[in-house]
Amino acid sequence: MKPDYIHPPEEMRALAELMPDAAVLVGSQDGRVQAFNGAASRLFGAMLEVGRPMQTLLGAEHHAQLAQLLDAPGSGPARRLPVRLETGQPTGLAPRALLRIGPVQQIGTQAPLRLWQLEALGQAERHDPLHLRIFDAMPSAMLVLDHEARLLVGNAAALRLLVLDPLALRGRRLDQLGWRALDATGTPRPLETRRLRARRATTTRLHLVDPHGRERWLDVSVTPIELMPGLARTGHACAVVEVTDQVHAERELAQLHAGLEQRVKARTAELESQHQEMERFTYSVSHDLKAPLRGLDGYSQLLLTEKRDQLDEEGRLFVDQIRRAARQMGQLIEDLLTYSRVERLRPVLGAVALEEAIGAALDEARDPLQRIDASVSLDLRHLSITGERRGLLLVMRNLIDNAIKFRHPDRPLRLDIAACQRPDRGITLTITDNGIGFDMRYHDRIFEIFQRLHRLEDHPGTGIGLAIVRKAMERMRGQVHARSAPGCGATFLLEFPPPASSTGGAET
Repeated sequence: MKPDYIHPPEEMRALAELMPDAAVLVGSQDGRVQAFNGAASRLFGAMLEVGRPMQTLLGAEHHAQLAQLLDAPGSGPARRLPVRLETGQPTGLAPRALLRIGPVQQIGTQAPLRLWQLEALGQAERHDPLHLRIFDAMPSAMLVLDHEARLLVGNAAALRLLVLDPLALRGRRLDQLGWRALDATGTPRPLETRRLRARRATTTRLHLVDPHGRERWLDVSVTPIELMPGLARTGHACAVVEVTDQVHAERELAQLHAGLEQRVKARTAELESQHQEMERFTYSVSHDLKAPLRGLDGYSQLLLTEKRDQLDEEGRLFVDQIRRAARQMGQLIEDLLTYSRVERLRPVLGAVALEEAIGAALDEARDPLQRIDASVSLDLRHLSITGERRGLLLVMRNLIDNAIKFRHPDRPLRLDIAACQRPDRGITLTITDNGIGFDMRYHDRIFEIFQRLHRLEDHPGTGIGLAIVRKAMERMRGQVHARSAPGCGATFLLEFPPPASSTGGAET
């Protein structure tokens, strides 16, 4: 026979209806439902009715903790218990709530009651609407999981990513959403949720197949969090960023890089072949071409020495011309070999003291400078360049030789060598002479190989010296320019780079 229940007064009913959370009045002695508000009816549905034992509406796994909560003295600190509600749904989809139990003051002869308040999880908008708006507006997918990797709440980005609506999302485990992981061989396998239940903050990249069969990559950052005070097991907050486009771009970049490496290898092999060909050419020039020239010069000298009396003046002139041409050809070969060596030079750049290097170059040219009564002034200010000593010596030799060859016939050669530091901390070295100069229209031409502005009969040379200067400056990462006017001498400006870490290699 169904007992009669003592219903609470109407004032208490009205007060309960104003509460935002589910509220159930339960008899303290029999634990049966006496009354409930509309929020509780919506939460439990048809399972909630007057006279039903309230304990049967909670998951059996909570009964032991519930007994402790009911035995606690009413004056003690408030305790909250996270519970699973029995609403007729499967366990994985059953709603969860936070339970608080408190006494209700006895009115008249009414039997003592307890107020059970149940705060449905996932309804944070009641407590902090700004927090929820921020959470929902974040561009990255955000999920909150319980200790069993069940989804408690997700923001709008998470719902779009997982292609779920809020009702389908809440309470389900990640491995129940239709996503599968791919192993190293590309074989689908079940998604392991244990990787998302870390004891410390972690970030992992997941290679997955979504429910539509599309291959996706997700970067998942997992952080353990305390879902609520007094809950022994922690939950996890997950930030999910899809990086599928990035992974595809990285793969394309890797393919391009591999292709580039292959092209570099092919180009390196080609250059190596050209280098070997150049080595053979250099050897041929150095040995095979010089041998007949030495023979030509030697036999013509013997002809002048032993058969001089048998030659008339014109014959002796012809032999002299042959010897002069042989010497010119020999000098041309030497200059070509020098240019070739500079072309293959890979200098190790470092600090080079100008006074020491230029002094060495002037010592080598001491005799020809003294024969023409040349004067030299130096203003190097104890500066050092970032370059290579052999390269600088080669540059100075050719510029000094150029000044001697193209000196003015009516005045002694004067050579001014000065250095200054540029604002970018590089060094500019100037070599100024008072020779015959040149027309600036031919500025670029004078640095080309075999380019001459004067007849060989007027000024000897091979037309390679300034080309060697430019090539050596390029190998030292510098530049060379010139300023001049016909009859007014010439100034060559050597610009050396600012100091940097030594780079380069050796002659190849």
